[in-house]
Amino acid sequence: MTSNDSDALMLSLGQVDGIVAEKTSATNTDVSIQQPAPEDFAGMMAIGKQVARILEQGKYHPVMVVGAQRSGKTMLLASLLARAYATKEETSVDLRLGERALFPEHHPLVDVMWTQTKEFYEGTVNNFANGELAPATRFEHPFYIPIEVIPQSPRLKPVRFAFLECRGEVYDPQRQKFASSDRSYFKAKELPGVIAGVLLNFTGPLSIIYVAPGWIDTRVDPDREQIADLALLHNMERIQGARRACGSGQADRHLYLLSMWDELAGDVSTETFARPDPDQIETILGERFPKSWKKYTSHRAVGTGNSHTHMQYSVGPIVKLHEASVTEMGQVPTELWPVLNRYPRTVLNWLYTNASGEVLFPDVVEPPPPQWTLVDRFMQFVVDGSLR
Repeated sequence: MTSNDSDALMLSLGQVDGIVAEKTSATNTDVSIQQPAPEDFAGMMAIGKQVARILEQGKYHPVMVVGAQRSGKTMLLASLLARAYATKEETSVDLRLGERALFPEHHPLVDVMWTQTKEFYEGTVNNFANGELAPATRFEHPFYIPIEVIPQSPRLKPVRFAFLECRGEVYDPQRQKFASSDRSYFKAKELPGVIAGVLLNFTGPLSIIYVAPGWIDTRVDPDREQIADLALLHNMERIQGARRACGSGQADRHLYLLSMWDELAGDVSTETFARPDPDQIETILGERFPKSWKKYTSHRAVGTGNSHTHMQYSVGPIVKLHEASVTEMGQVPTELWPVLNRYPRTVLNWLYTNASGEVLFPDVVEPPPPQWTLVDRFMQFVVDGSLR
């Protein structure tokens, strides 16, 4: 990344509450003994650069989960880790939490980061495995959860992941006045410096998951769907801009994920829930999240190979008790668990393939379309007059 690129991106990403952060001094490389305030974007960018080095040295594959408040990010992470752990005999996969925070070890916040990491893995994930809903993220600081995925198959190697966990407010536009056709009504929050620093300095490939909420209680927040759309659009622009400036974004993999699919499918026992028509998912995303979906598909058009994909997702049925403003996990019949577990297995398989190039769960990989030979095509033409 050139100096000019860095300066331009600092202006793009460094605007926090209307104040543009100054460029980090090139001579100030030792930030481990400093504790910049949250609004000190340049200081946090420098720490993010150190975090990028830690990830590279530890051979971690970073996973960024992006979405507005109440989009299902924390539930997604909890279900990915809990389902892999709870069904490890079925999936032949084990998980192991890393031994330290992915943060500069002498920084004053390192213990806070490690406490947040353990609380999420030992508390939120284990509670979810026992049937409890994952609460909204309340941790003040964004942090990476170090997880090693260990396949039991001797032909597959262990892979280290760093899952980004942070509050949805990081991604939400601040609402001043709402008008779905005019983004000028939003004063957009920028990505925190510690996240931007990783995006700008991590030279390996990333996996980025954009989470769009499949269900929104419009009685509580009638504008939430449009806000979620703008939040995704805003952060796609920032993330993609940072990765272009880094020069390493070509190998990144992107997933646009429609969460809470059980709400839209109606019943986890239906074929629609298990295997919906892909065109149906595209239609829903295009109609409900038009701005971010248009941006995503335009970026997909210039991507390479399988760099961009999309899918629906469900953590399981959630019973909503609107009168008491409470939600709880619904019961799933034993025979339907393989259907439900297909969703976290599919995403884990996608992540593992991104990081290693290998297939973790062959059963969730869609078979390739049949290859028609000239003889096949001629016989088809003889039978019904069609050509393929």
